[in-house]
Amino acid sequence: MKAALLFALLGAARPWEAAPSVPPQWVGPARPAAGAKIERVVSLAPSVTETLFALGRGDRVVGVSRFDDRPAEVATLPKVGGFTDPNVEAIVALRPDLVLAAANASNRPGLERLSALGIPVYAVPGNSLADVFVATRAVAERMGAEAEAERVLAALSARLEAATARRRGAVKVLVVFGHDPLVAAGPGSLADTVLGILGARNAAGGVDKPYPQLGPEALVMAQPDVIIDATGEHGVAQSAPWRGLDGIPAVKRGRIHALPLATLLRPSPRLMEGVEALDALLWPPAPLAPAPAAPAP
Repeated sequence: MKAALLFALLGAARPWEAAPSVPPQWVGPARPAAGAKIERVVSLAPSVTETLFALGRGDRVVGVSRFDDRPAEVATLPKVGGFTDPNVEAIVALRPDLVLAAANASNRPGLERLSALGIPVYAVPGNSLADVFVATRAVAERMGAEAEAERVLAALSARLEAATARRRGAVKVLVVFGHDPLVAAGPGSLADTVLGILGARNAAGGVDKPYPQLGPEALVMAQPDVIIDATGEHGVAQSAPWRGLDGIPAVKRGRIHALPLATLLRPSPRLMEGVEALDALLWPPAPLAPAPAAPAP
């Protein structure tokens, strides 16, 4: 069945064609000079950094956030703060032509300060699957990489449609981002959208928040068939809250899998790596049947 027909039968639009969580926007008054080529860029979000490299503009990145870890080239770049605490002095010292950030209310004061100092700052959305497409095109427009963006997004769209067409069963999945408290992927989160594309059911789909905190009772009531634990990159060793709860199918059957947070939750053109990794965990290939025994001589 063709993917387009599948979407029509499901009565749902492609989630990557939805409206963005927020529109791309300039922060403050500073703008690049008309016709100026952007040669030096500071990226304040790992998703933005990955987008720049996917567009072939990684050679213009001169500074990144402390959370950046992909691709390998960013390891040697100066680190200039995080999502909520950009280091204004360090950014200014890098003399950027442009600062690219993920839209976030908590980082707004620092971004406005940069703009007041004459550094153009552009914020792109970074929460949903649709944001990947909107942000990639917005970054490409700033960097003169529109053709590259359309090639990258066409390939991503094709792979997403192929993943949707492979829907293989309504396994119930709980995606966990924190242990203490237990933070899960709820409706509207990027992980929730990915589960829907793969045909899986979100075990936390009955709550009303994209990243709800679940108590022990809610965890047991969710009855996930599979638990995806994406807490490993937080740097804190914590006891899993489901330990010993054999009444949960995922625990009883040993279907608890670790998946790096950056693979599953980073809204960049590399997101397909997370989609395919999750697909492989949810529906591993069946083991080969043993070869028949040779007849006795």
